Amino acid sequence: MDLSDQKDTPSFEHVIIITRFSCKYSYLIPFILKKKNMTFRVPKIKSCCCFTLETGTKIIGCLDLLVGLALFVIIIWYSYEHGMTLRHMQKGVQETMFLQWFVMDLVMTYGAFKRNHVLLFPWILFQTVMLSTLLFSLFGNIVYLGLMDVRSQSMTVEFIGSCISLFPALLVYNFYRNLREEERIQI
Repeated sequence: MDLSDQKDTPSFEHVIIITRFSCKYSYLIPFILKKKNMTFRVPKIKSCCCFTLETGTKIIGCLDLLVGLALFVIIIWYSYEHGMTLRHMQKGVQETMFLQWFVMDLVMTYGAFKRNHVLLFPWILFQTVMLSTLLFSLFGNIVYLGLMDVRSQSMTVEFIGSCISLFPALLVYNFYRNLREEERIQI
């Protein structure tokens, strides 16, 4: 069977023939193993429970604003109530993260109410970075704890946090995609 007669990418059977019988076409193996149209696509969500994407995004924005503001106030109050400790730098980092979270939620909520996809994108990017950090930390804990044969509660918290954060990120991204497509159609 000659591979030069093929117009399309050779099938998996050709790979077996190449690897078993001859090294004549071994330079083709990386090209043969590539599949066509192998792209990552974010799942499309059409609604949030019984709400539209827009209403779901607004609800997520308002809830995130309330939770972010509450956590920011609690961290500030706790750090001033207990005075300066050795963990003052950690509290400063937490305050900064909660402030960033609050600002991103504020921009996203404003963008959802104004139906502006450009204002939704920073929140999506921020959530992606936070999810990536959570998953990287979870993976690191799994590797470390697997090597040390120790159990930790932080893995459970990180896994649950990743799962909880994933759906709102997908919901807002789908709303962002719909707004962007609507804008392209109008132009």
